[in-house]
Amino acid sequence: MEATIARNAREKVVERLTAARDALDGKTRELEQGRASLTERSKSLAETLKARETSLAHAEQKIKALTDRIAEIEVDAGAYRAKTERRIDELNASLQRERVELAVAQGALETTRRDYARLQRDMLAGRGAPQRGATLEEVSDTAKDPSKSRNGRGGGRGPKAVETEPQGDAAEPPSTR
Repeated sequence: MEATIARNAREKVVERLTAARDALDGKTRELEQGRASLTERSKSLAETLKARETSLAHAEQKIKALTDRIAEIEVDAGAYRAKTERRIDELNASLQRERVELAVAQGALETTRRDYARLQRDMLAGRGAPQRGATLEEVSDTAKDPSKSRNGRGGGRGPKAVETEPQGDAAEPPSTR
């Protein structure tokens, strides 16, 4: 009977150990499945990380290339701006010279018109044009060769060209010539 009790006790221990072993086997399978799942997730995350790092490296290269291009464009824009400002200064200087020349030409034209109007009034009033020798001013004006244009080519008569009037009875008012 003792042997039966001992055998029953051993069987109970064996059953408990078997149950414990089965529970541990279940836990082991569960942990292995969790480990496999985590390993798979880790691989997926590693691939995602690798793809993002590649994308980041590509983006950094693109940023560097664009930054370099922006620097080149800024240098080009600065050079163009300086060139344009020089050109504007040149054009402003040229415009100022042209304005001065226009003012001089308008002054000469006005003087010529006044002289012409005076001569026309004198002729209409019956007085002949005063006979006088060339004055110092007229001689100096003709010595400057006013018939040449700014470009040095003969271009006709300039605003200070000397007019010659017909002599004596052949004088007519300029409007009937």
